[in-house]
Amino acid sequence: FNPCSKTSRSLSGHPHAGNESATADRNALGQNRGWGIGTASKSRYGGSRVWRATAVKQVSAFTDGACSGNPGPGGWGVVLRAGGHEREIYGGEVETTNNRMELTAAIRALQALKEPCAVALTTDSTYVKDGITKWLQKWKTNGWKTAAKKPVKNQDLWEQLEAQTVRHVVEWRWVKGHSGHIENERADALANCGLNEARENPDG
Repeated sequence: FNPCSKTSRSLSGHPHAGNESATADRNALGQNRGWGIGTASKSRYGGSRVWRATAVKQVSAFTDGACSGNPGPGGWGVVLRAGGHEREIYGGEVETTNNRMELTAAIRALQALKEPCAVALTTDSTYVKDGITKWLQKWKTNGWKTAAKKPVKNQDLWEQLEAQTVRHVVEWRWVKGHSGHIENERADALANCGLNEARENPDG
């Protein structure tokens, strides 16, 4: 496993498996083009989402962020899994914070999915999980102010993340960082790849 190699692969060892489910799984992870979004649609009834089709893809996403200095160079990493296929992506920024990288990882994970999906997203950031599930609506009601009447930090990223949660059905899960959770450790390694690249190549 080379954490700094952006890869897509089949867990069965056959990255180009030709059956329909394998192709659909690759499509869900954004690895194939041309898959129409008509396979699933959603509507709102009383504020809850109802999926009208049974073809919704089930995706697991594992995300992490890293930062050196906070603020300083940072990176984000994502492991996506659908059926027997995985995709790893990462990136970095020259000047950022750890919270921004945690948010960016979640955003990029959901943006990478080319279809509306049912996503179980695992993060080790309580800031991300509690922010999107507990605090966001209160912030918006208060005009993007905290309970202390201060401007909400990272509003731009919170708005991007919310837009992705409208597109997908997301179950937010938290795991303690550096606790031996395999996928979280992989996402962490990818985030550090992004951090290192940003630090070594500040001009892009």
